[in-house]
Amino acid sequence: MKIILTINVLLFQLGLVAQPKFEHDPNYCPQYKFVDSVFNLKATNDFEFRFCIRHSGLFGGNSSIIIISENDNKWKANIYNLSFFPVESFLEDTQNLPNPLLLWKKLLKQKVLTLPDNSLLRTKDGKIPYSNTRDGTTYTFELITKAAKRSYSYYAPYGAIEEYPEIKEFKSVLEMVFLIERFYRTEYR
Repeated sequence: MKIILTINVLLFQLGLVAQPKFEHDPNYCPQYKFVDSVFNLKATNDFEFRFCIRHSGLFGGNSSIIIISENDNKWKANIYNLSFFPVESFLEDTQNLPNPLLLWKKLLKQKVLTLPDNSLLRTKDGKIPYSNTRDGTTYTFELITKAAKRSYSYYAPYGAIEEYPEIKEFKSVLEMVFLIERFYRTEYR
């Protein structure tokens, strides 16, 4: 069984097998379900990776959501922007973003499939890492297949990595944010 799983992981990384494997979270709750209804998105993809950036502040906030999807070994990526102040507004960048499979392979190296939620992290002495940084930014990662779903979030990882450099998950999250910024020439901070 272990050999078959290893072969599947290698084939997936080479782009020959489309369906990534990850552990299903029985408590999964979609973080941005309203995006599906606002943009009329259908849950027909074999795989979706959703990267959501939520900026919140005193007078509302905004979100950007990049969805990388795979269906029948065809990869695509789109970005959706939402603003909640002064009025709700929604904008879809209908242009397909370039190189979604190449980006996905790089995200796999940062353990995108297995990173725990920020709330599950602990310091060396077993305490919850609490950052004093309040930049109002939450990064949410969602993984969706027909067989499994999971999501995890990180709040203000830029400050957290400075306060807790020993927690490697903060570094992985920031590497994923930087990768997406470089690929799509966007800035989320």
